[in-house]
Amino acid sequence: MKTYKVVIADDEPKVAQLIRNLIDWGNLNLEHVATAHDGHIALELIKKHSPEIVITDIRMPGYDGIELIKCAKEFNPGIDFIVVSGYQHFDYAYNAIKYGVIDYFLKPLKKNDINATLTKMVNKYAEKSRKELYHQEDVARLKRDLIESIYNDTATECIKEKSLIQINQDYGLSFTEGYYQALIIKPDFDYQYNLNGAMKIILEKISNIAKQILIALQKHELSSA
Repeated sequence: MKTYKVVIADDEPKVAQLIRNLIDWGNLNLEHVATAHDGHIALELIKKHSPEIVITDIRMPGYDGIELIKCAKEFNPGIDFIVVSGYQHFDYAYNAIKYGVIDYFLKPLKKNDINATLTKMVNKYAEKSRKELYHQEDVARLKRDLIESIYNDTATECIKEKSLIQINQDYGLSFTEGYYQALIIKPDFDYQYNLNGAMKIILEKISNIAKQILIALQKHELSSA
């Protein structure tokens, strides 16, 4: 299962260590990749490690927490922030919310609170990953169906009327003007046979072998040109 990277930023080393100790890293599939005690250093670590989550204090040397969030969001808008602060000022909370902070905790931080928020975040990431996987599978199927319809001359009039640019946009392809050749591999066994996903594994292996051979041939052609 995928792990999600976390950077902790707090100018007090003991507080940063306390935050680290409170988090249930293993059960939440979280990985602590770095700790910073300065806003400038924190930003450099964020750029280096590309974490999904940053837990930051508000008051720090260099960039303060709000400045850090703003700069990091410009670098990667997808980063999620949790603010841990000893200051209950409206301006801090308002600015944190403005930049899309997931939660704002006042010190002393409680174990249940931070882990509850992190649990929701991890669940959100997992759901997003599932949707992206389904989307990739749908796109792959559409591409496969398009190629098969063109090869079998069963493409609909709607597809035939589209320009090459439109087809590339609609199907995520990168065809250019010219001639193409198709290679079809048909395994010599009964398609009804399927034992514990054996069919899928065999077809994936055949596909990977074919891709490796074709890539090797392509490199050979390029080196010979």
